[in-house]
Amino acid sequence: MNDKKNDVMTKSKNVLTMFVLAVLLSTTSYGQKILCIGDSNAARAHGWPSSLQEVMPDAIVVNKSISGNTIGFDNLGRESLNTLKNINRYLIETTGELAGSIPDIVIIGLGTNDCKAVYVGKHDLVVKNMNSLIDSIQDYYATGDNQPNIVLMTPPPMTSDSLLITKYKGGNGRIEKLVTSYRNIASEHSFGYIDLYDPLKEIFPYMTDDGVHLIPEAQIIVARYIKGYLNRKY
Repeated sequence: MNDKKNDVMTKSKNVLTMFVLAVLLSTTSYGQKILCIGDSNAARAHGWPSSLQEVMPDAIVVNKSISGNTIGFDNLGRESLNTLKNINRYLIETTGELAGSIPDIVIIGLGTNDCKAVYVGKHDLVVKNMNSLIDSIQDYYATGDNQPNIVLMTPPPMTSDSLLITKYKGGNGRIEKLVTSYRNIASEHSFGYIDLYDPLKEIFPYMTDDGVHLIPEAQIIVARYIKGYLNRKY
């Protein structure tokens, strides 16, 4: 286990080199109000939102992430895991947690569970659901003077099918296709866009212990990458 951790740290340095611009620009921490909407990679105790709060102590990070969340499917037959059906509640809760103010930034980090084997062949619907989710967020804040900046963040990769449990098999290919769609959505609407897939795909086996979820050391790397992007963009 120690050998694996050492290997992870070595590979992590390579990631930081790849992210050099983001890291160099992440030394400053601004007091943004950031809403994070994600799935299990975000909901974990050491997920990227809590890690983002750690590396951005002056920010207010509100985390509305649930393990198993999809963009717009009743995952496992549960409406509670359908973000599209619950987004208004998330936003109402966020308004309360921010004492009536709106977030400066909304990071949407969903898509891993929408790429499970049970949803094979539903790529177009996944993209449609994402557009509907974004529309719902914009509609909620439409009556105010300001709109939050929306940042669309891709899912991280998955490892090869031979190492994945059945429900995730084929997921990496579906995520790769989704990355292109996310990039197009962000470009079309001038949203922020963070690609976790391409920078991590070669070294992802060193950043996960189950082929899907990021280990805590990797979550910190991702948080610093997000921080660098936010500082550069906003």
